[in-house]
Amino acid sequence: MKIAILHQRLEWAEPEIARALERKGHTSTLVPLEVASLDTLARHDVVLNRVYASVANRCWPDIGRALSWLAALEARGVRCVNNLQASQADYDKHLAAGLLARQGVSTPPTLRLRHRAEVEAQAATLAAWGWPRVLKRATGGRGVDVRKLDNEADWQASLHLLLDQGGLGQYGGALVVQPFLVSRRPHDLRIAIVNDQLAYAWRRSLVATQAGGPAWLGSVSAGSTFEPHEPSPAEIALAQRATRALGADINEVDMLDTPEGLTVIENNPTPGYIEGDEIYVNGLVDALANGDVFKGKQPPSLGEAR
Repeated sequence: MKIAILHQRLEWAEPEIARALERKGHTSTLVPLEVASLDTLARHDVVLNRVYASVANRCWPDIGRALSWLAALEARGVRCVNNLQASQADYDKHLAAGLLARQGVSTPPTLRLRHRAEVEAQAATLAAWGWPRVLKRATGGRGVDVRKLDNEADWQASLHLLLDQGGLGQYGGALVVQPFLVSRRPHDLRIAIVNDQLAYAWRRSLVATQAGGPAWLGSVSAGSTFEPHEPSPAEIALAQRATRALGADINEVDMLDTPEGLTVIENNPTPGYIEGDEIYVNGLVDALANGDVFKGKQPPSLGEAR
């Protein structure tokens, strides 16, 4: 099978995925987003979208370009992994949270904020949440601009910097805000679901974002350490439900064990890998090769049960 790997900035993961695919007997081609063409991509049996949500942190227009290519490919009947709908959810945390909530998947309530008028319109809801709350980019990743805000002064200072003074730089998307959730464990969980099956799982230590502050954020980019995790049936089931709600072929589901139970914090349909993660790349490719992805079958629409 001929597989195109669409990417924005070539990282370690994409050539490693290509090598793993070739070991399975497939032909893979790395296709940079900036030189991609519909004809080039459509000559492949499958297109694997590897344009990260975190691209928005450095080149916001490329998110739109990736979605445009996926829409055009699907109109031609080309199999895309993940598809347009799952990628839209990958690139919009507010959309993803809404999809999960509509399917009854435990996840924090999430508000989208693009300008001050929206902040004022949500004032009553925000007041009911109280403190702390978490503010982050609706499109992004790797811990960039993820803030735990403990009081009104912190909140107003962050809004002033990010909304009023252009502190988001060239990022062109919205912010999202959620109530802060307490973890009962000193780590979060990341559970990879591919073709509706467990592919692998690991956990990240929670780290502080301020000197002397509490450890609350799970992010390797921010200094978390990680180790393999043996997920419980309940953890696997929650990750599967979240992935189905997005209509995704691939999804690494971040969750916390809170006093109210397991809760999905974020979804990662385009998971990142670093050198040393060969076991996870091989797990991803093995799971892809064993499922419907390489058999020409399209996944269900967003939220449709499998």
